[in-house]
Amino acid sequence: MARFTDITSQVCRDLERPGLVAAALWTDFDQDGWTDLILAGEWMPLTFFRNNQGKLENVTSSTGLENYTGWWNSLTAADFDKDGDMDYAAGNFGLNTHYKVSQDQPMRITALDFDRNGTLDPVCSYYVQGKSYPVYHRNLLLQQIPSLKNKFKTYEAYARATFEDIFPENTLKDAYIRDSRFFASAWIENLGQGSFRMHALPVEAQIAPVFGMLANDYDADGNMDLLLTGNSYSSNVYDGQHDASVGLWLKGDGRGGFTPVPGRESGFFVDGDAKALAELVLGDGSSLILAAQNSGYLKVFKTAGSEAKIIRLRNDDVSAVLTFENGRKERREFCYGSGYLSQSSRVIRLPEGVSSLIITNYKGETRKITNHNH
Repeated sequence: MARFTDITSQVCRDLERPGLVAAALWTDFDQDGWTDLILAGEWMPLTFFRNNQGKLENVTSSTGLENYTGWWNSLTAADFDKDGDMDYAAGNFGLNTHYKVSQDQPMRITALDFDRNGTLDPVCSYYVQGKSYPVYHRNLLLQQIPSLKNKFKTYEAYARATFEDIFPENTLKDAYIRDSRFFASAWIENLGQGSFRMHALPVEAQIAPVFGMLANDYDADGNMDLLLTGNSYSSNVYDGQHDASVGLWLKGDGRGGFTPVPGRESGFFVDGDAKALAELVLGDGSSLILAAQNSGYLKVFKTAGSEAKIIRLRNDDVSAVLTFENGRKERREFCYGSGYLSQSSRVIRLPEGVSSLIITNYKGETRKITNHNH
């Protein structure tokens, strides 16, 4: 009989309570040969764990991204600027919402047993014209914390009260407090030496929450593109659904720039409560894009002219370096868990002009394959 022992505290104490995690990506972000971990989740920054020979160390504070807390949903990896290291794309809540956040005016969640009935009462707040107010209207908050009825007997009194008026700072000593300061879906440029730079994706990618993400070269121009799906039907009745997305192809330029391609041109159209997005590579090298939707149909797309030379990977392969006929080199990684609750086929699609590639497994063992004998 198999027996399992929880050794999280021995590997990394910060993973015992990492936050409201929505996605995880195993990737070698510092290219030291050890596979690292990146987490995405709500009320937290993209969290980076460096693999130090089997022990994971939280290095988020040194990445330059520690203040970009958001409602992150998904992660994927690709070399978007073609500089030889792995960059990342992350789906976030988006900007098409009345909750406006910034570094100095975040949205915040404060959880405490305010009415002392033995359960935590989470209260969200956000800034309006420089002052922080609870998200909830009076009836909803007083239903959760009845003791406030005596303090705010009228709707007018409640409407004028800021968060600090309702919950003075001296009452929040033991409260659980987290914030979100950045809601844009973004691509993250790898600057090397464990440092990164955040770049918001074009405005067309910000009209709804982004969940499904795929990174690949879908027009065979040698540059990595992005496919995105999203929307959220799980919002409360006061906010309404976040459902403006119909799916999006972002055409990459190989320098970190992306051009949105309308659905009427790309044919990529996913307008439901879209979540997982995965790519299934068939035996002839063609691809099927699978888009899952809550309470909806699975949509399947085939990319025109997607047939290409492919190499199917072994289970322990983690990365490859492609060498082109002109001498240029490109790095690829084969991540598990890419996107949102998704996993695509583990293959290498060979672009035009590749002369050879070197594949590395998790043990550091390599094998070289030339294009004429793949």
